[in-house]
Amino acid sequence: MAAAGPEDAIDLRVWVDPHHRLVRIDRSLDLETVAGGVSILASTHLFNFGVMLDLESPPSTSVTSPRT
Repeated sequence: MAAAGPEDAIDLRVWVDPHHRLVRIDRSLDLETVAGGVSILASTHLFNFGVMLDLESPPSTSVTSPRT
C-alpha cells in the first residue's frame, strides 16, 4: 500500500508470538480526497507454523521459460 502524498502515513501494528514469529500484521491508512475521506485497513494473520506442506511440481507441459 502506498501513501497518496508526503503528509499521509501508514500505521503498522505487528503481533509476535512467544516463539518470535509474526502472527498478525495490521496496516491502516486514512486518506482525504476531494470527494471525502477514505479509510483502509488490511489485516494479515499467519498460522500453522511447522505444518508439513504436501507440494507437488506442476506437470512439465504447464512450465514455461521466462521471456528475455
